[in-house]
Amino acid sequence: GHVVMLGVRRQVHAGRNTRVVIAATLTLVLVGVGAGFVVDELALEPIPFGVTVAFVLLLGAFLHKALEGAVNRLLAPYGGRLVAGCEEALAKAVGATTLAALGEAVLPALRRAADTTDAEPLLFTIDPPRSVRVDAAAAAHVDERELPSALHDVLEARTGEIVVAAPLAEQVVRRADLRPLVSALESVDALCVVPLSMDFELEGALVVPRGRRRGALTLEEIDALERLGRHIGGQVAMLGQQERARLRTRDAVVEREQLSEELEAANEELSRLRADSRTLKAGGIAERNVEPAIAYSAAMRAVMRKVDALAPVEAPVLVVGEEGTALDRVARRIHAASGRRDGAFVVPECAAVRPERSDAALFGEADEASPGWLRLAEGGTLLLADVPALSLEAQAKLAETLATRRAVLADGTGSYAVDARVIATSRVPLSELVALGACDVELARRLEPLVLEVPPLRDRREDLPSLVLLALDRVCRVTGRPVLGIDKEALDVLVEHDWPGNLAELSSVIERAVASADETNVRIGDLPPLAPAAAPPDPWDGTYQEIEARILVRALERSDGNKSEAARRLGLKRTTFLDKLKRHGLHGAESESPTAVL
Repeated sequence: GHVVMLGVRRQVHAGRNTRVVIAATLTLVLVGVGAGFVVDELALEPIPFGVTVAFVLLLGAFLHKALEGAVNRLLAPYGGRLVAGCEEALAKAVGATTLAALGEAVLPALRRAADTTDAEPLLFTIDPPRSVRVDAAAAAHVDERELPSALHDVLEARTGEIVVAAPLAEQVVRRADLRPLVSALESVDALCVVPLSMDFELEGALVVPRGRRRGALTLEEIDALERLGRHIGGQVAMLGQQERARLRTRDAVVEREQLSEELEAANEELSRLRADSRTLKAGGIAERNVEPAIAYSAAMRAVMRKVDALAPVEAPVLVVGEEGTALDRVARRIHAASGRRDGAFVVPECAAVRPERSDAALFGEADEASPGWLRLAEGGTLLLADVPALSLEAQAKLAETLATRRAVLADGTGSYAVDARVIATSRVPLSELVALGACDVELARRLEPLVLEVPPLRDRREDLPSLVLLALDRVCRVTGRPVLGIDKEALDVLVEHDWPGNLAELSSVIERAVASADETNVRIGDLPPLAPAAAPPDPWDGTYQEIEARILVRALERSDGNKSEAARRLGLKRTTFLDKLKRHGLHGAESESPTAVL
C-alpha cells in the first residue's frame, strides 16, 4: 500500500482501494475457513440454517470492521491517523457558527493525529487577524495574532497549495531565500500549513502540528487535507465577514460617540463664545443706540434724575424692575452718561450660562480664548443681566472682586486688576433672594447701596401715549409698512390698561394690532385681547413693622429721596422720621445724597 500511494497523483485512490480490497479479502478468507470447519455441523432445516447464515454474516461484518482498522494501521501512512483526523474534523465542523466553535471541532482531531498531547494545531484568519488554539480540555481560545508574514506571502503566491515543511527543510541548505519560511514553520512546529481560501482569496490557514511524526506527507494525506481546507475555507470566509461587519459596527458606534462628544464640546464652546461676545458694543455705538428718554411721568422723571446722579459714580449699581421692564436701557443710559462712555459696554445674559460655567465665563481662564466678561469690559461697563442666575460660588467671588478690584482666574492660575464698572439687573429684590438662599449675602450687601428701581408701566400713564407711538413706528419700519396712527378710543384703552407684562407686553400688543390693521390708523377692533390686570396688593397685609416700613419707603419714593419732604408728607418731625429709618434698617438713614436712597 505504501508503494502504490507514493506513485503519481492518480494513484492516490488506488492505495485506499487496495486497503479496502485487502480487508475484504481477509474477511472472506476467515469467514470461509470458519464456515468450512462447521459446515458438517450445520442443520439443514430452513429455520436453523437461516439463523446460522445471519449469524455468520453479522460476524463477518464485525470482522471486516476490525480487519479494516488493522489494515489501515499497518498499511495506511502513519497508521491512518491524519486521514482519520481529517475525516473527523470534516464531520464535526458542520454547523460551527463561531470561530471558537470551528476551532473546537477541527483542532482536537489534528492534535490526536499528531499522536501527542503537546502538539498545538492552530487556525489563523487573515482579516481580521485572529488565531485559534485549544487547551488540554479541548476548549478554544481566540487571540489577536497574525499569520507569520513568510507563511502569508507563500500562501498568497501559491493559491490553494499546501506548504509542507519536510521538503523545504531539505532545500534550505541550497536556497537561503527559504530560511524565513522554514523558520516560520519551525516556530509553530508545523508538519504542513493548509490554505483556507474562498474564490481564490486567502481567508486563513490551518497549521497541522508535527507531533512525533518525522516522515513526509503522502499524497493520500495531502488529498485529505485539501478536502478539509476546501470545506472549512468557506466557513472561515463567512465567519470573517461576520467579524468584519461586527468590527465595522463597533467602530461606527465608537466614532459616533466620539463625534457626539466633540459636537457637545463644540456646542459648549459656541455657547461660551456667544455668552462672552453677546451684545459687545463699543461705548460710542452704545451712546448712539440710546433712544430719547420718554419721561413725562413723575416716576420716570425720578428715574432719570437718579441716572444722572449715579452715572459719575464708579460704584456698582443694581437695577431692579418687574418682568418686561427695559432694565438694559436704563443701564445703557448710565453707561452713556458716565466717564466710561468711550469704553466697551458688555451685556452678557447670566441665565444663558450653565451654573458650573459661571466662574469661567465671568472671570476667564488662562487660555486667551476664554478672557471672561470682566476683561472684555475693561475700560468700560459690564452689565450683568439677571445676576441671581450666577452660581452662588461665582456670586461670592464677584462680591470679593467688587471689594478688592482684583479678579482671580477660574482655573486659579493667576489674577488681574479689574478696570470695569459693574451694573447688575434683577427682577426680584436681592433681599428676598437672600432670605431664600438664592443669592450670596455679601454680593447683596455690595450691590444694594445703589439700587435703581425701574417703575412698571402702570405707574407711567403719562408716558404711555408716546410709548405706543414709538412702538408703532418701530413695528411699521420693521415690517415695511407705512407708519400707522392710532384712534383715540384705541389709545385710551391702552392707556387705561395696567400692563402686567410691561414693555414686553406692549410691544407684543402693538405688533398684533399692526398685523390686523387695514386702515391708516389702528382701531380699537384691531387690538388683541389684553391680559387681565393683576390684583393690587393689600396695603394692610403683614405685621405692623412691615406696614410701617412700606409707608416709609413709599414716602421716600414720592419725595425723590428727600427725607425732609418725606417727613413732611407723613406729618412727622425730621428726627423722628430718621429714627424710624434706622430702626427698620432702611438705606440712606445717615445721608441726604440722592444716590444713597435709591
